[in-house]
Amino acid sequence: MIEVRGLRKSFGDVPVLRGIDLAVGDGEVVSLIGRSGCGKTTLLRCLNFLEEYDAGEIRLDGRLLWYREGGSARRPAREAEARRMRQRMGVVFQQYNLFPHMTALDNVALGPRFSQGLSREEAEGLGQRLLQRVGLGQKMRAYPGQLSGGQQQRVAIARALAMRPKVLLLDEITSALDPELVGEVEDVIRSLLSEGIMMVVVTHALAFAREISHRIAYVSDGRIAEIGLPGAVLDAPSDPTLKDFLRRMR
Repeated sequence: MIEVRGLRKSFGDVPVLRGIDLAVGDGEVVSLIGRSGCGKTTLLRCLNFLEEYDAGEIRLDGRLLWYREGGSARRPAREAEARRMRQRMGVVFQQYNLFPHMTALDNVALGPRFSQGLSREEAEGLGQRLLQRVGLGQKMRAYPGQLSGGQQQRVAIARALAMRPKVLLLDEITSALDPELVGEVEDVIRSLLSEGIMMVVVTHALAFAREISHRIAYVSDGRIAEIGLPGAVLDAPSDPTLKDFLRRMR
């Protein structure tokens, strides 16, 4: 389980997260929905410590992440320990962030080689299996510039999976794609549901969130205003701002 307690984050004088509490169980998929600027992406970036947070704590399987236990002052974890923690969380962003001078296979194999110490042969074997897994077995030697946006995003998903993460964080992974390419990326995520990977998904695609999620959390003004089963949140919301949000989205 990943547990978030009292998470707060401000940028200068502007509070973005105002005390987030969230627990995600092993194998569970939780989607975060809400208006742009409500704090969804900031929460995801704090989970992986791409953004330092001001207060609160994040635990994975009971173990404190990013900071050291004990003492009254917050002490960041050592860099080597932070790297090990980060390897347990795979992240896929809106933009694919692939290395343009490297093939699809090299992009996927890079992390296992240099972060996990796999040999080139082992890392490339893993990369080949994962690229086949996301339907790109024929594109392993292609460079990002030779791939469509949907194909590049599938390479990014394979790259995240190559680190064998405990948690997969997905941030609006289809929002930069042309409509005809969205389905191929969503299909890859659907195929992962049977593998029991814990996922936290930021999305504006409500139908997709309903389909893949065990629970949906509505984020409003830096807080989780409502969370529950997809049908309850999307069909019978109790929070008035969520009702307005859903009305505007339909």
